[in-house]
This record gives sequence, structure tokens and C-alpha cells, in this order.
Amino acid sequence: DEQVQRMCMNYRNNFARLAKTLVEDHQDTVRAVKVLDRCTQIMPKEKVPYNFFSIYLADAYFKCGESKKGIAIMNDLLDQYYNEMLWYADQKDDQRDLLRSEIDRAEQAIQTIGFFASRYQQKTITDKADQYMKSFAKLNAGN
Repeated sequence: DEQVQRMCMNYRNNFARLAKTLVEDHQDTVRAVKVLDRCTQIMPKEKVPYNFFSIYLADAYFKCGESKKGIAIMNDLLDQYYNEMLWYADQKDDQRDLLRSEIDRAEQAIQTIGFFASRYQQKTITDKADQYMKSFAKLNAGN
């Protein structure tokens, strides 16, 4: 249900903001990690799929020094949006035209993930985002 998804997205954002505040204002990475882990425990990606705003969970994990958890979220998001882009590229021209805003949203998400990855010197993620964008551009050039 879309309304439940939106509510969960808001809760995730609140968890990420709380963790960010704990780190930035109180230098309390222990509690911040507990907050983030609790968020991913009660709203796992298998039940509540990640969306664009989940990048802020990854960002908060990086701020806490939990790079592996941040990388895992970024990788999941990259793969999710790239798979969406592959599906868009497979559509007929008239359908793709109707999906233009969704295509733009997916491209923006991948670029944003690349931006956050570069902020934390995560070259593997940055390279993956760049590769996905180049691959999609080639697919689009062929359509």
C-alpha cells in the first residue's frame, strides 16, 4: 500500500536524522548506530524496499564509521535503480516517453549515490555508479 510505504519512508528519515544529530551534536556514535540498526531491523529492505531517501541511512552509517553498512545500502540502491533503468530501456519509444520522469528519477538517484560515495572516498561505489550511467546511456543511444 502506497500510504504505508510513504509512512515507512518518513520513519526511516526520522531514524536517519536522529542518528545524524546524535553524531554531529553529541558525538555519540554508539547510540547513533543502535538507532540505525534498529531502523533496519524493524523496517528491513525485504519488507520495506529502499527508495531514494534511503541514501540518508547510508550517509548516517558513514558518519558513524560503519562503512560496511553504508556501502551495503548504497550497493542495494544502485542495483535497484539500475535494474529499473534496464527495464525502462527495454520499453518501446512511446512507453519510454511516458516514463521519462521515472527514468530521470532513477538517473538522479544513481548520480546522488555516486556523490555521497565520493564524499566518503568510496571509489568502488563511485565507479559502479559511473559504470551504470554509461551503460544506460549506451542502451538509450541504441533506442
